[in-house]
Amino acid sequence: MNIPRTTIGWTVAAGALALAAGCGGGDSSSGAMGDINGSGAASKVFVRGSITGFGSVIVEGRRFETGEASFEIDDLPGAASENLLRVGQIVEVNGRRDDEGRLIAERVRYDAQIRGTIAAIDVDAETIEVAGQTIRIVGATVFDDTDFAALVVGDAVEVSGEVTGDGVMIASFVGLEDDAVEAVEITGRLGALNASTQRFRVQSLEIDYAGATITPGGGALANGALVEVLGTVASGVLTATEVEIEDVPGNRVDDDLEADTEVEIDGPVAELDAEAGTFRVRGFAVSFGDATVFESGTADDLVDGAIVEVEGVADGEGGVIATAIDFEEERDAENGFGRVEIEGAVQAVDVDAGTVEVLGTTIRTDARTRYQDDRDGDRTFGLDDLQPGDMVEIAAVRRPQDVVALRIEREGADDDGDVDDGDQELSGTVSDIDPATRQLVVAGVTVDANSAEAFEGEEGDLTAEGFFATTEVGDFVEIEGTFDGNILVAREIEREGREDDDDVDDDDGRPGNAGPPDGVGPPDEGGGDTDEGQDDAAGDGDDDSADDQQDDGGTDDDDDGDDDDAA
Repeated sequence: MNIPRTTIGWTVAAGALALAAGCGGGDSSSGAMGDINGSGAASKVFVRGSITGFGSVIVEGRRFETGEASFEIDDLPGAASENLLRVGQIVEVNGRRDDEGRLIAERVRYDAQIRGTIAAIDVDAETIEVAGQTIRIVGATVFDDTDFAALVVGDAVEVSGEVTGDGVMIASFVGLEDDAVEAVEITGRLGALNASTQRFRVQSLEIDYAGATITPGGGALANGALVEVLGTVASGVLTATEVEIEDVPGNRVDDDLEADTEVEIDGPVAELDAEAGTFRVRGFAVSFGDATVFESGTADDLVDGAIVEVEGVADGEGGVIATAIDFEEERDAENGFGRVEIEGAVQAVDVDAGTVEVLGTTIRTDARTRYQDDRDGDRTFGLDDLQPGDMVEIAAVRRPQDVVALRIEREGADDDGDVDDGDQELSGTVSDIDPATRQLVVAGVTVDANSAEAFEGEEGDLTAEGFFATTEVGDFVEIEGTFDGNILVAREIEREGREDDDDVDDDDGRPGNAGPPDGVGPPDEGGGDTDEGQDDAAGDGDDDSADDQQDDGGTDDDDDGDDDDAA
């Protein structure tokens, strides 16, 4: 349903909006959600987001006590428990805030978005393909019992993430399955619906739903709908046993939230009506207005498919009045000057300030920083557990004013892969370069390449002279070397080129890994002509929307003219 922005409705919500104006980012130290109903006031709470840590369950920085909670994990019976959950997985939590302001979970649900076998890996594009679905790996992606470099075609994986408007999934969690996957599970945008043949497609995968149960009961399939499909694949067709419609109006029947429930949900924008100030996220009708606080963007940046985090209050009729909207893809930018990856020894930690220093760079954490401990396997690992000398891998985004950690992983002694003992790593965009002194600046770190043993460009090995003659500000580089306390002394430097370089090789050299097949984008994401979708549903099978496919199916490159390079 759409929520009309009536004078009465916005007058009633005005107090809530004023109270919540500063609640967008959360507080990792307090673990408290923005208290929309007043400090310490008891209230109902619903949160959907990724797990950022444990010690109870921490979702997007909001710490929920779980002593009273029931757990529903991948449709497992009552034996499901908190111990089965992992950092990075997207969960839904129904709970309450008690009189002391603590968040108490009553029900925690997790269901993987994709399960299947890897059919292709594209190292350059940082994507994998599973059951015809393109999955993009980003800095914030958490791996369980593996990492991107270790994945091979044929691995059975479980993926949790968000589907963008072009159908590509941005992975928040990737884990290896213990056994081969027989029942395939996918989540994506329905396209090319043909009611006569009872088939549709999700990205490049054709789906036969003739024998499937459609949930919620009475739900109607429609082009552009976000669906979860379970079934088996043979001869390139998934024969569905169940199709769950996740975001069609009126089909969300399991969460009729009480009025004034504090709500935080994340997911892709659908059916945006900018004039009316409404859109949908995960089946919830969201209403926004002049009092809504926008982070990492403005109301003008709202488009169908954009991944956002919405904070607000439930209206009691299946809708949410938004107090704050955060553009998560912008925050987690992986392109241009924004992308930073550091692997090295911790120099200092300031828990009160929420910062950690590595390679002379102070990195800020926030409520959504994901923590993972590969050294000791500590599920409750967090910033306060880090000590100087600990080896960490940090994926971060650089903003004009600071560097913010998306993921902090404490590494064990055997986690340095091919990196020589004593080496530390830095990846990021060149912000300054001096060929005369053979120095460059990456993510605020000065790099001295005078004693480097190897230089590499996009097309192969280079001399030092060749590297500095062809490298420019804006190029993305990876560096291995030793840090002397002030300067990273490079041993090896590899230039990967600019993020908007379309001339990339899809073949990473692994057997069978030629990258996703041509035309893997969604056949019809519901963003085109409405009549066309109705025609397809009527059974004409005409899929005119194929011409509208995106060329790369991922997050947009950092060519939007923002001021990232001001950093």
